[in-house]
Parts: sequence; C-alpha cells; structure tokens
Amino acid sequence: MAAALVWAVVSVTRTRSRSSVNEYRFQPHNGYAGTPTAAPKSLTSREQNSSAVSRTVHLELDVEIRRAVARDLPALATWSGHVADVFRAAIEADDRILLVALARGRFPIGHALVDLHGTISHVLVLAGFRDQGLGTALVEESERLIHEAGAGHSTLEVEKGNEAAIRLYKRLGYLTTGETSVQWDDPLPDGTVQPVDHPSWVMSKKL
Repeated sequence: MAAALVWAVVSVTRTRSRSSVNEYRFQPHNGYAGTPTAAPKSLTSREQNSSAVSRTVHLELDVEIRRAVARDLPALATWSGHVADVFRAAIEADDRILLVALARGRFPIGHALVDLHGTISHVLVLAGFRDQGLGTALVEESERLIHEAGAGHSTLEVEKGNEAAIRLYKRLGYLTTGETSVQWDDPLPDGTVQPVDHPSWVMSKKL
C-alpha cells in the first residue's frame, strides 16, 4: 500500500553566519575521555566581525511525505539513530509503514513509524525544520493510514518532559489515557551509551 504524497510547503529563514552554520552540524559530545579541552581565548576584532550575519536567505521548500523505501535509509541514518534497529525491518513489514518527509523530494528531514493496528511512534523532525507544521502533517498522515487500515483509534507515547510534543498532540485531539516508562540508550560523556528509563504519557485519539 503506497502512501499518498502530503502537502507541506515549509517556509524557512536561515542566516549565514558562523554561529548559524553550527546548527546544521552534529557536534561531538564534550568531555570524551582522553580529549583535551582547549582553554577559551578572546576573539580578535577581525574574528568578531567575521561571525556577524553577512546575508539572510529566505527559502521555501516543498516537503513530500511518503512511504519510505530502502534507498531512503542511508540519508536518514546520517541523523536518525533508529535505522539499523527499527526502520530497516519496518520497511519490509506488511503491518507497518515508515513515513519520511523529504525536502524537495530528496533529503529526509522528518519521519514517523505507523503500526497499522493503531500505534504511531518515532515522530521526529530535524531540529532546523520544527515548529512549521511538519510534525502535524506527519501525525495526520499516520492517522489517515491507520484509519484506512480499519483501526478506530490512534495511540502514541510521549515523554513527560517533552512539553512541545504534548501540546501538539493535545491540539490534534489526543487525550492522556495512561502512563508508562520507555527505555532507550542515552549518551555518556565518555562516548558510550547506557539504557535509561524515560517516564512517558500514553495518549489516544478516536479516528
């Protein structure tokens, strides 16, 4: 079953400066074992001037939301940590659909995993493209797929501390129906990870 393309025109303003470029790079964790920390130094006047905004560019991006296929996974793996353990198996399953949001139909900037029995999970939008309606579009498309598959309710889990996501789901009609604890790996300063429990709300909506 192929997912239909969903509208999403994302209007994005980006500044080209030394500080704004860093938002698009995945920085290593500070304080890795054996990594010396450089002492802070004062910027020269030339360095201060070079970090000022030199240009503001207004971009409008057409974002397609569709069912993911195998060729989407390498690009998705550059920023999402769920490709190897969750998404690769999901795209081969008959009862699950991985949705990807593709900027200009090419690079993934968001995803959501849909269990056609009525569960939405792994809703995530790349940081630079949040708060512009893309999360809403991913959830609504997930709901459409669940409804078409014959399920009458949609259920999801959200970390209790994720206030922005909770506001989004409430606005879309979700009600808190329970609580649980979700475990995933959190990074440590030495570069390793450890499983940590994250208290979460269970939220549901009648479709």
